[in-house]
Amino acid sequence: MSGWQIKYKELFSLSIEQLFYTNGLYNGNQSTPIPDLQVVPTPECISFMKRRDFLFRTVPGQAGFIVLSNVRSNSMGDDVLRFPVKNTDKLSFWMILKNTDLLSFDDLPVRNDPGRIYYFNNNLSDAGALRNNLHISVGVSGVNSTTDSIKKSGSDYLFHHNAVVNADTAFVRHIITGLQLAPKTIINQLGESDLYFDLSSIPSGKCKLMINASEKDSFYYLGSLPSQPIFGIIEISLSTLLEANYRVVEPADILSPARPLYKIRFNNRKTLWRYSINLEKNNPLYVSMQTMTPAERTDFISHIKITTNDNGITFSQVAANDTVFEFVSDAPISLQEKYFSSTLTAKVLCLTLKKNTGIAGEAVVKDYLPFPSTGSVNALSDPLIYSDIFLTL
Repeated sequence: MSGWQIKYKELFSLSIEQLFYTNGLYNGNQSTPIPDLQVVPTPECISFMKRRDFLFRTVPGQAGFIVLSNVRSNSMGDDVLRFPVKNTDKLSFWMILKNTDLLSFDDLPVRNDPGRIYYFNNNLSDAGALRNNLHISVGVSGVNSTTDSIKKSGSDYLFHHNAVVNADTAFVRHIITGLQLAPKTIINQLGESDLYFDLSSIPSGKCKLMINASEKDSFYYLGSLPSQPIFGIIEISLSTLLEANYRVVEPADILSPARPLYKIRFNNRKTLWRYSINLEKNNPLYVSMQTMTPAERTDFISHIKITTNDNGITFSQVAANDTVFEFVSDAPISLQEKYFSSTLTAKVLCLTLKKNTGIAGEAVVKDYLPFPSTGSVNALSDPLIYSDIFLTL
């Protein structure tokens, strides 16, 4: 035997959290974990990992993945990458949306901008972030559609400028490598200009357009595209110049004992719950109201209410007549996979439609009203977002 041994150690791992789910990661009703977002290495990343002998493995139970690296030991007993990396090296991964309901129950824009994608990277500065809980969204609290998204571009990049552009004054700079590209064409007309760049010769990554030494645009060049639409991009830099806690690789290609766990957290959406209840003409409530005077009917209707077993969730009646009642929650409620009362320990949230609420003859009309569907939200009154529930009794 030659005695040659190949040893792989964790380079880093990543987990995508969704606070909508009870377990914080994925639909717990499935027999095996199936995350809503699939993460796959880009072709550029696959090629790089082959050259450096890195291994990519999905970890469904973590709603993420792990990357392993071939290592050797130095004279101090440290794990060292067998194949060195440079500060300009990175690993990039596509995020592909597998469950479109995510766009409803996570706190994301209800109207998607097709010209942008989500972008997450480990080139951040947060000294308080722990190695096993490193947010790679810009904010600590979770994903924000403004700060965590970026304009996207394919290999053909076009830009319209409101002034004449002279040759040699405009270029696209690939940020991580510093590579610069001059425009293929510049068309100046009527005091304005149209610039065209062919980006196919540079790696994927963040870029910026400079005109007369001033930044005019920034975007992410996607490189080769998958067959499915891209929800987002994850970029993990291997630079030793990153902040110590966010660093994957130490100087001299050493791997520190505590490996980084990067996290992307999607907060659950808060909506106003709106119940629209229609009474059929054979319903006992409707029949009772037909025997009342107008004053009695008004008073009776005012005491038809939705009550809950959670002191933090209350509803107001906003419209009512003989056949239609509308109730809206007094404050937005976080959408969740399963609802529990915050007032009663280990009790399922219960919403109840009652008559004569708070007076003599109080009685349940319908118990355990259904919760909102996760498949859609009503944004017609944006920025007020509603979850609509329609019932016929």
